Amino acid sequence: KHAEAHHRVLLHELQHRVKNIIATVSALAGRTLRPDLSLAEFVHAFQGRLRGMARTHELLSRSNWAGAPLGDLVESTLRSLVSLEPGGFSAKGPEVLLTPSAAATLGMVIYELATNAGKYGALSQPSGRLDVAWQLVGPVQGGRVELVWTESGGREVVRDLTPGFGLSFITRSIEYEMQGKAERGPAPGGLRWTIEFPAAQNVQRS
Repeated sequence: KHAEAHHRVLLHELQHRVKNIIATVSALAGRTLRPDLSLAEFVHAFQGRLRGMARTHELLSRSNWAGAPLGDLVESTLRSLVSLEPGGFSAKGPEVLLTPSAAATLGMVIYELATNAGKYGALSQPSGRLDVAWQLVGPVQGGRVELVWTESGGREVVRDLTPGFGLSFITRSIEYEMQGKAERGPAPGGLRWTIEFPAAQNVQRS
C-alpha cells in the first residue's frame, strides 16, 4: 500500500509537470509568432527558447527537482550561448538555491538577456564583456536577491529601444512569476539590468 501511494504521488507530480511544460511551450509559441517574422525566423527563435528551457530542466533534473543553484543556472545558460574572448565573462555571487519554479523562470530570463545582448549589446561584438553578479540581502525569510547584469565593450544601445518579446518577457516574468522587478538602462557598450526578487518564495536556502 505504501508503494502504491508513493506511485500515485509520483504520477500526480509528473502529470502536473507535463501540464506546466505544455502550457509554457504553448505560451512561447504564441508570443514568438509575430506578423513581421518569416517562418525561418520563427523556427529559429522558437527552437532557441525551447533549448533554453530544456537546459534549465536538465539542471533541475540533476537534483530530482529539489531546486537549482543560482550560479549553476547562470553559468550553464550563458556558456551555451556566449562567445566571448577569454576573461570576457564573469558570474559571481553567494550560494543561493532557487526553488524549481523560480529556476525555470529565471533560466528563461537569462536566456532572453543573452539573446538580446547578442542582437543589440555587448555580445554582438567579439570584444564585448559581460559581468553578472548577485547578492542575498537579508535573511531568506524577508530578504531579497539582487542580480545585476552589466554589458560593456559592445554597441551603444539606444535609450528608446522598443520593447520586443524578449524585453517584455523579462520584466513580466520577474514581476508576475517571482513578485520582483526588473529595470534596464543603457551602459557603455550594452545594457545594464538590475533584477530584484523576494527570497521567501523563490529561494530554498542560501
